[in-house]
Amino acid sequence: MGHSDSPTRGCRPDPLRTRCGRDLAKSLRTWNWVVAAVHGTSFLALLIITLVNVGSLLSFPLWVDFGGVVTQLTTIPISSTLLPFPFITAGFHVAQALGVANYYRTALVRGVTPHRWLEYMITNGLITVSVFALSGAGNVFLPVTGILLNILMNFFGYLHEMANSKRQRTLAFVWWGFVPWLPLWYVPIAYFLASPVTLPVFYPVAIFGTFVFSFAFVAPLVYRYYTTSPEIVANYNVERAYLVLSLTAKLFLDWTVTIGAQF
Repeated sequence: MGHSDSPTRGCRPDPLRTRCGRDLAKSLRTWNWVVAAVHGTSFLALLIITLVNVGSLLSFPLWVDFGGVVTQLTTIPISSTLLPFPFITAGFHVAQALGVANYYRTALVRGVTPHRWLEYMITNGLITVSVFALSGAGNVFLPVTGILLNILMNFFGYLHEMANSKRQRTLAFVWWGFVPWLPLWYVPIAYFLASPVTLPVFYPVAIFGTFVFSFAFVAPLVYRYYTTSPEIVANYNVERAYLVLSLTAKLFLDWTVTIGAQF
């Protein structure tokens, strides 16, 4: 195998001990460090903004509704759900960069990344609560159900990778993932559209922008199913795509709400 400037050019599906595999692992390590640094920087900046504006934080009510009797439980600052996920995500990417739990072998050779789906179950759960809060779906039953639907949706993503790593070529688990995805988004969108008051423009931008990003997360899995690229290259491209998608989606939601709430 000749030398190439691109880590994906001319690679065959070789294990990590080959030149191709080592180059891909090195490139993926760099991507993880960069993404971890951006998430960490975003968290620190958001933390400073939150502390400076602690007296005027955007908050949302949580209530329960039993037979039409509404009881307010508490109010939550939106920062309590927006702040943790860049910090948590940064931690996962540092662990991946360090190769924790055999990350490079599972991600590049097998095409399975349990780390990613575990992180999404946690951080996307926080994003789900954020979107429900923005939409006005404050009945505590709804965000709790949304968190459970998010866990199920990401579990189907993990099952898809597991099945395809065993050469059981199928998109079935991707389509099953839309079963929890549909109610997960129907509820906040329905609540937002039914809102009796006109909300600031950053509300719909945050809600519908995050909706578009959530749909885009299917694309890497579909790409890997149909691509004719060597397997290790396809797995590298999927892993890199998720690094960029996750970073972009989380920065978008965090900063759209943070900046919008300041004006």
